[in-house]
Amino acid sequence: MNSKVIIAVFMILFLAAGLSLKAQRVILTDSVGGPDVKVFVTTDTTMADLYVCVVDSMHKVNKDGQWFYVPQTNMAALKIQVLTAPQKADLVICYVTNPKKAGWINPNKRFLYRRRN
Repeated sequence: MNSKVIIAVFMILFLAAGLSLKAQRVILTDSVGGPDVKVFVTTDTTMADLYVCVVDSMHKVNKDGQWFYVPQTNMAALKIQVLTAPQKADLVICYVTNPKKAGWINPNKRFLYRRRN
């Protein structure tokens, strides 16, 4: 393989990894500008669209559903608002403690991440 092909493959992988991480930096908001996604938190795993595991470092995020909360809006890729009723939510999440269990249960909702990148 020539060096240009290797560099191109590396850049594609690097950019894809960056987009994946970007979608996982979240902040809770009630701001006037509004959230990107409205979520309802459930303990009923059968109701969830996404299993979410909160991680303590952005470097530990390696797949959808692993969220790292950031302190400032300008650092977030996704602004979320937690609602008290599932009917008005874009996404229903269930928190899990094991990062390996984080991920999509309802893949039809993935567009909620894609539209924010």
